[in-house]
Amino acid sequence: MKHFLINVLARLLNVLTPARLIVLALAGFFFWFLAFGDQGIYKLRLLFDMKGNLLESRQKLNNEIDTLTRDKETLADPGKLEMVIRKELRYIKPGEIIFQDKSN
Repeated sequence: MKHFLINVLARLLNVLTPARLIVLALAGFFFWFLAFGDQGIYKLRLLFDMKGNLLESRQKLNNEIDTLTRDKETLADPGKLEMVIRKELRYIKPGEIIFQDKSN
């Protein structure tokens, strides 16, 4: 096994001339830069993750805007506004009588 490895290494040294080593190093650098460079695959993955998070945030904000728009429309109607005031703030009109159930 030891002789086999020595033979393989000797053949590699014969095949790898300085020009081939330079080409191999440049190819390695190119692929490293392709994966991890400024616009590499790693950055692309981060950008896709960021895009997903931003789209999710945008959807939540759009839902909140829709809810607030419905609330605004509800409060624009005087009848519904009175109902909200009575229910949420527990206001009563002058002369009204409140009955409470004490059985609970």
